[in-house]
Amino acid sequence: MTVRLQGHPMNISIIQVYAPTADAPEEEITDFYEMVQDVVDSIPRKDFLIILGDWNAKIGKTREKSEYIGNYGLGIRNERGDRLEEFCVANSFIIGNTRFEHHPRRLWTWMSPGDRARNQIDYIMVKKRWRTSLQNVKTRPGADCGSDHQLLEAKLRLRLKAKKCDSAPTTYDVENIPFQFSVEVKNKFELLLRNDEAEQTPNELWEDMKETIENATKNHIPKKRKRKQPWISNQTFDIADDRKRAKAKHNRGEWSRLNKEVTSSVKEDKRKYIEGKCEDLERHNNNSKAAFAIVKEITKKRTPRLDVINDDNGKTLTENEDIKKRWVQYSTKLFAAQEQVDTQWEESDEMEPPPLRSEVEFAMKQLKNGKSPGFDNLTSEMWKATGEEGTDLMWRLCCNIWKSREWPKDWCRDVFIPLPKKGDLKECANHRTISLICHASKILLKLISRRMKIKLQAEITDEQAGFREGRGTREQIVNIRNIIEKCREHRHPLYLCFIDYSKAFDCVSHSQLWNTMAKMGFPSHIIELIKNLYHDQEANSENQ
Repeated sequence: MTVRLQGHPMNISIIQVYAPTADAPEEEITDFYEMVQDVVDSIPRKDFLIILGDWNAKIGKTREKSEYIGNYGLGIRNERGDRLEEFCVANSFIIGNTRFEHHPRRLWTWMSPGDRARNQIDYIMVKKRWRTSLQNVKTRPGADCGSDHQLLEAKLRLRLKAKKCDSAPTTYDVENIPFQFSVEVKNKFELLLRNDEAEQTPNELWEDMKETIENATKNHIPKKRKRKQPWISNQTFDIADDRKRAKAKHNRGEWSRLNKEVTSSVKEDKRKYIEGKCEDLERHNNNSKAAFAIVKEITKKRTPRLDVINDDNGKTLTENEDIKKRWVQYSTKLFAAQEQVDTQWEESDEMEPPPLRSEVEFAMKQLKNGKSPGFDNLTSEMWKATGEEGTDLMWRLCCNIWKSREWPKDWCRDVFIPLPKKGDLKECANHRTISLICHASKILLKLISRRMKIKLQAEITDEQAGFREGRGTREQIVNIRNIIEKCREHRHPLYLCFIDYSKAFDCVSHSQLWNTMAKMGFPSHIIELIKNLYHDQEANSENQ
């Protein structure tokens, strides 16, 4: 019998066994150990595993040093005891009963009929790596458990080593960037602007720009700290200090009174804090972003991170490496190349007019603040703080990309973040995969998008309301509502068909997209720029 208990920081798996008796044939014993081995192999390696039960084997008292068996067994070992030791050595289990010195009445677990013999045949075993967590194992002779076996108990206390966390990107406080950051970046950018433009490739120039901002960030921008509970007042802290002094003086009555005051004061502080946030929410009723941030702060609703995921066959994966491989497999399949379509447009050496400095400056101002950075971990606030020198150098970089049609490597690297939707969250398909790209790449992409919109407006029909600037689907909804009301009024049957394409944007054929753009009259230079960006695309998949 197997039981798996949810725990933190690891789950606990317990296997209860009952081995065949001494009269059982050898084949039955072999089948038993093979069955136990299969169960042990199915338990996730990171679980705290305990095996307990009646093994019908006598380990006995031994003076030989062993990593798996202690010196405080009972009786003389038999052949079944040798078989049990082999199992323990093969699976790195220690037998807890034999590691603690007790009186014999605390060691024997089974009494033969007529009280002719008292043997130790029940054992509690844990993995060798958890041997220090096993504090004591002994029987309770006086316990009435309705069996000829004694109640065997183990005292456990997990002792965990400090685990080094994965080196996650450092988060910086970019809401108030120091003036020194801008000064250092501007001085370094001035030196880069003096270099010959023809000597550097787009990727080399980008690496110099990125390194400059990274160094200035480490030198001047403070790291973002986790916010603690903001509602506790200074008065509450003063009462808590008085409570601490009362405890030091062993004044039980005073400590109890102050403890009640602290609890009451904390509740009052939180009530005032929530009332203030509700007033802020009313003032931001026309600002959905600010209102949502306040609601999120009050409710503190967080989607729990899943430590398990299902594979293609529905088997649950628990190991980190297996989970990472599963997400890579899913993302690869999701964004796999579709059926290729013959290219119907010809690449040309003719180049479109290069970007203007005013276009780059406008695109940089259009970057939104407060957005998660991409692979380079550089935010839009950092780029906006680079000043005129940053605009000039970004203009040079965009012109280099425009001429060479080669994108910096970091601009082609995305970070996939799976966000949970409805349904079973152990299924990868029930997550919305969003892509985080470098904010610097958005500058050139916004520039290209603005040039394309001029032609797109003439190609898109008025019936399309979605995915258009300044348009919405309200008119279409009103039209459908009017049709429904008229049909109900005249009792006329009405059939509505709603089509939802699964993973629509993920399944677009790129080859067909280039052909469509060519038919719409977009210059081959623009098409090739976008094509090269998609062709060199790479991605990292991160599990939130």
